[in-house]
Amino acid sequence: MNPETPSFPPATPRNASLDIAKGIGILAVAFSHNWIVDHEEGEWHQILFSFHLPLFFFLSGIFIQESQAMKTFALSRADALLKPYLTVLLLFCPLILWQGPASLAGYLGGMLYATGETIAVVPLWFLPHLFASLLFVKGLLPLLKDRHPRWLLTTALLLLAGGVHFIDFFWRRDLSAWPGFASFPETKLPGLPFSLDLLGISSAYLLFGYHFRQASRNFTPRILPVLAAFLGYCLLHYTFHETIDLNYRIYNSLLIDSLQAFLGIYLVMAFSAWIAGQAIFGPFLAYLGSASLFILAFHYIPQQMAFPLLAGYSDSNELIGMESFVIGIVASILAYELSRRAAWVGVFLLPMCKSGEKR
Repeated sequence: MNPETPSFPPATPRNASLDIAKGIGILAVAFSHNWIVDHEEGEWHQILFSFHLPLFFFLSGIFIQESQAMKTFALSRADALLKPYLTVLLLFCPLILWQGPASLAGYLGGMLYATGETIAVVPLWFLPHLFASLLFVKGLLPLLKDRHPRWLLTTALLLLAGGVHFIDFFWRRDLSAWPGFASFPETKLPGLPFSLDLLGISSAYLLFGYHFRQASRNFTPRILPVLAAFLGYCLLHYTFHETIDLNYRIYNSLLIDSLQAFLGIYLVMAFSAWIAGQAIFGPFLAYLGSASLFILAFHYIPQQMAFPLLAGYSDSNELIGMESFVIGIVASILAYELSRRAAWVGVFLLPMCKSGEKR
């Protein structure tokens, strides 16, 4: 999720369809944290969670520059991902401490541990984990660059299979039951720092994105494959009722969940390519894609706070849910525009150095 994009409507030679795909993906992420989706974890939850994070890992893989020096790459990714992560959590720190029983030391410690269970703005766990995954894949690519492409795909599949198999190995494990930790009080491990226990899954989708980077940039969807993908996606959901939730270490079926993720990615990419030339929806979704990091960072707290505040004005939770969703998106866009227009704000949230991404 990279905010290096001009204002709406975009007027640059960027690949519009990829920005649109990010726009669709970030709307799915924001809506997945809405009461409408979250309160009973029904069909909407299964559909949205089945593809939205694999989509973002796939898109991030498209922009990895294998020739870029590791030090330059690491600094640019820390600038683009870790800096806004720390800034937003520090910004919300007074509000969270005022509302709850958390201590400052606990809040800062959870922020540095960086998993969804240790931070207050839960969706932000994605940023430090993406940073770690990008560095891992960046270090892995030189070992694969002189091999046949099947080596990269085989490596990605092995990483995915291993990641799924061990997905809950470190999740909420009682440390006192492990050898050498018997004297510790009962402690539930919230995954590894930076969610490194998810590295196999995330790096696999990054590698898939890297492998299909040229095809993704020049993607021209055809009606029959898209229709087949849509029918297959619907059939899988109707038959198996499976989904993915990486924050809670849920990836129950390597085959079914992966098929749903790949079909979801394909459908989003196809839809994005089709509407890239549309005069209204294309530029608007591309603009949301350019602001995707800000929507990730700023939608959650306003949306969560708006729902109970609006509850006294309507008997329809669905209507209140949609209103709170809009409030979350608008608040995020305001933060994005403020950062672009006020240099003293942008220095804490916008990348200061170029990432080397090619569109």
